[in-house]
Amino acid sequence: MCPFGGWEVETVEHHLLLCSWTNVVWFGAPLSYGVDMWGFCRQIGSWELLIFRALARETQLLLISISFICWKIWKTQCNFIFKGSQIDPRLTINRAMQTCMEYLDAKSRPHVPFWAAQPQLIKLGPLKFGDLQCQIL
Repeated sequence: MCPFGGWEVETVEHHLLLCSWTNVVWFGAPLSYGVDMWGFCRQIGSWELLIFRALARETQLLLISISFICWKIWKTQCNFIFKGSQIDPRLTINRAMQTCMEYLDAKSRPHVPFWAAQPQLIKLGPLKFGDLQCQIL
């Protein structure tokens, strides 16, 4: 049973979309999505189909936003269950949008493979008794 309301069976759909506090998150997020709790299809395959239909209508930003909202909902619920943290839908929305913006910012930067970075050599002075020197290649 759901630890937040106690009357629903714990499913992925319930945790991410149908739980009463997650409805506040979905509606309060920039997507302003109101989940229809009674008409919602409870099979994960159909749920994924709804997301991909939305993706066809919207841009990739929609799927990225949905992904980060789901992730932060999941993390908030885990923190509530395992750490006793309070549920705050506004904080969950803020964290999801902040993480989304950080992702988009990182994705917009030019890709530089780690092996292409120029190593910096540091000159060490003479060793004194008891010093340890390591050379990392």
